[in-house]
Amino acid sequence: DKPFYDTYGEWKASAYAEAGVRCQDCHMPPRAGPATATRFASVASHGFEADLARALSIQVHLAGPDLRRGEPFTATVKLQNTGAGHHVPTGSPFKMYRVSVDVVAPDGKPLAKPQVLDLGRIVEESPPWDTLSDTRIAAGGEVIFTPTFEISQKVKVSSATLRIIVQRVVGSTTSAPLVERRIPLPLL
Repeated sequence: DKPFYDTYGEWKASAYAEAGVRCQDCHMPPRAGPATATRFASVASHGFEADLARALSIQVHLAGPDLRRGEPFTATVKLQNTGAGHHVPTGSPFKMYRVSVDVVAPDGKPLAKPQVLDLGRIVEESPPWDTLSDTRIAAGGEVIFTPTFEISQKVKVSSATLRIIVQRVVGSTTSAPLVERRIPLPLL
């Protein structure tokens, strides 16, 4: 029902294409340095940069400035594609990004079970490979994720950290964090 690889089509349908922002403008920016056998002071980078932290904006809203033991609290996490002229993630339908939100103690130990949101496209395993679900974020689009946590009254620490981690997932392999945001909070 859709092409497997349609990054160009996603870009062509975006405001980036309409504004004349080309793929090369983000993925092959000019780099200063010695340019051998050329009159130009810089040349296009061929590193094909792809910085998820530049593409994905993360906003977090909490009901209050602290966490309270034994009381459920919800973190509203807004993920916005503010920097990519195509879907996030794009490319292969076998690539996903996993957004994990958890609460950890100062020593890094979990205080509540992590909540997970997968961003990606799932297709049928055999022809015609129709799309079963698509949770990717289009250029300029957003997704809101609202995990709820409750920290045990038995926890002895006086502070905690709300942590948002985005990792790439291919099959059963998860990458190191591509984006990580931490919000320190008092724990009452």
